[in-house]
Amino acid sequence: MTREDIIRMAQEAGFITSYGARETATNKLLERFAALVAAAEREAIYDEWHSCVMSDLENGVKWLNEMLTDEWHKNYPAQSKMFPEWIEARGSK
Repeated sequence: MTREDIIRMAQEAGFITSYGARETATNKLLERFAALVAAAEREAIYDEWHSCVMSDLENGVKWLNEMLTDEWHKNYPAQSKMFPEWIEARGSK
């Protein structure tokens, strides 16, 4: 969280008015500020988690594609050799 994020949350909670900082912090203001900080932290954690999961999924799919392609080449060598020619011929139409 940046300094600007904290200032923005303090303004949202009511700690900082357009005239400057308040002199007293009530429990209600503190609770509101704490809720804003907690929500921002949860969002940051979720964003990091989501990024990690998506990266793992992409790497897993890539690995499966490579493994299955190798397996296909081993099991179907004749088709494997003809496939590039077929693709090239299909593209020239």
